[in-house]
Amino acid sequence: MFGIGGFELFVILIIALLVVGPNELPKILYYFGKISKKIRRYTNEIQDGIDQITEQVELEEIIKDANKAGDELTEFRIEQQKAIEARDKKTIKKKSKSKKLSTKSSNIKKQSRAKKK
Repeated sequence: MFGIGGFELFVILIIALLVVGPNELPKILYYFGKISKKIRRYTNEIQDGIDQITEQVELEEIIKDANKAGDELTEFRIEQQKAIEARDKKTIKKKSKSKKLSTKSSNIKKQSRAKKK
């Protein structure tokens, strides 16, 4: 308590006994005990308040980081969806071009057959 060892406490009690006297020493020690108990309770309350504030700040930071990660994931998914849609459009264009070419080539073949007959 207060960084005082056993020997230091013993010396303080001897000095207090000499200064105050044996009749008043128990009362003074009783009041000193009450005061030290109150001080300890107040410091514990202050420490608990500080701990709660730091926990709240840490939780807010965690929530902020989680939201940021969620936003980045959402952006990634949007980019991924756009890439898929662009790929699908290219595939559709290639298919339509190949259909047109195959239709033209089949028309040419039909025309050449018709000419041969």
